[in-house]
Amino acid sequence: MHSLELGGWSLEKTNMHYIETERGRFIFEVCKQVLTPDEYMELYAAVGWSPFPREQVVTALINSNFTVCVKDGQKAVGMGRTVGDGAYMYAILDVAVSPDYQGKGIGRLIIDNILKYIKETVPYGYHVCAHLISTENKEGFYEKFGFGKKPGNGMGHGMMALVIGEKE
Repeated sequence: MHSLELGGWSLEKTNMHYIETERGRFIFEVCKQVLTPDEYMELYAAVGWSPFPREQVVTALINSNFTVCVKDGQKAVGMGRTVGDGAYMYAILDVAVSPDYQGKGIGRLIIDNILKYIKETVPYGYHVCAHLISTENKEGFYEKFGFGKKPGNGMGHGMMALVIGEKE
């Protein structure tokens, strides 16, 4: 819900991930609930998206249910966040991986952590709609997680997946 800069969660909610791909072996740290406005703004710019004013980013991070940031050492190389009502709907937002780190499994780590958060937060048996808007031509990535395309308007397809709660 809060970033570290805003007096939020501790780094004990982190873990290391070893990923082996055809591109090599990598170790990344997945940090939950500690995405800072600076990291957010740097990653947003790195993927070529138009930036928001810092105050708007701070408000967005404060009002996020969950944030995830993937780091290579101290450098943020990927991020994602979600907002939702905890019962019926979640929006997955701002999934971004620095271009130099794409194709190394970071996007999968981000989506896996976001979907795990939703499943572990929503009561057992609840059916929740998880929505996102895919960057154009990246829809295939999200389809691997069960997301289906909704009609687009030239900005990439809206996508939705049904997620079932596991919290007991």
